[in-house]
Amino acid sequence: MIPQSFIQDLLNRVDIVDVVGNYVQLKKGGANLMGLCPFHSEKSPSFTVSPAKQFYHCFGCGAHGSAIGFLIEYSGMGFVEAVKDLAQGVGMVVPDDADDKIPPAQRAAMQAQSMALSDLMTQACDFYRAQLRNAPTAIA
Repeated sequence: MIPQSFIQDLLNRVDIVDVVGNYVQLKKGGANLMGLCPFHSEKSPSFTVSPAKQFYHCFGCGAHGSAIGFLIEYSGMGFVEAVKDLAQGVGMVVPDDADDKIPPAQRAAMQAQSMALSDLMTQACDFYRAQLRNAPTAIA
């Protein structure tokens, strides 16, 4: 799970105008930018992007959200994929917090146990391979 603090930091660094502007032609319309909504067919622009509030909204179909939501809806990406895509664009690395919750001593013990089990499985594999090679009834 991606920490909420990381998501908030990412949204603070990403400019929604740049994100949406990669997919939709936007024109200045007062304090906001406007364009044709990419989520439904229309002839007059009802899709707005607010640089000050960092969100998009379509008055025609009701689509709205943040830069992450736009990528999810427009590109069909999953949440994590959209976060990683945006993070890469601003030079951030999405943290893998699964390892952060395990204390270092416990993590070291788990790694040692994993190595021991791996060695044991290698020995078992070698034993059975030798048995098959030396068995007269084994299928060649």
